[in-house]
Amino acid sequence: LGSAPAPEGRMPALLTQEAPVIAFKTGTSYGFRDAWAAGTGNGHAVVVWIGRADSSPRPGITGRDAALPVLFDVYDAVTRITPRRSSGPPLREEIAGSHTPPSALARFERQNAPPQILFPPDGAEVWKDKEHTSFVLAAEGRGKLAWYVDGKALARNVAGDAVWRPNDTGFYELFVVDEAGRSAKSRVRIMTPAS
Repeated sequence: LGSAPAPEGRMPALLTQEAPVIAFKTGTSYGFRDAWAAGTGNGHAVVVWIGRADSSPRPGITGRDAALPVLFDVYDAVTRITPRRSSGPPLREEIAGSHTPPSALARFERQNAPPQILFPPDGAEVWKDKEHTSFVLAAEGRGKLAWYVDGKALARNVAGDAVWRPNDTGFYELFVVDEAGRSAKSRVRIMTPAS
């Protein structure tokens, strides 16, 4: 697809220094209802569709003649607004708010943070559809984590996951404790379709 000829009136990319090399494919639907072109190159993917919303035909409109020139125009525009990267080391992109610590500091803070229960989160209403439904509990924390439900320790399965099989519907308090003794709590409600 990368060696397909460029649309009429366009200089082949190999002959110009700035033009992106684009691999593309075009298509025309039965009855000339749709014309399309899809391309990839220069770090971008572009798809162009030309047609009518009511699906009425446009005789003579093909992907190569109608959609492909638009595809190349889009690539030209994207290339003009895409900043050139220097030949130095690769850049790292980080989007941060005004209260976001640098990534190295954030990693350090996470290492010293108390555990956090990911599933089930505090206030969750969890549905169990069978009498013996089990849930794998998930938390983010440092070191080995110990789980407790209503003050009773939970065992782990063969894979090392904390698995909880609630006996009945109602409210439960889950606790997770890390090696440093820091803990997190989640109060959840177990429900069934009948409750």
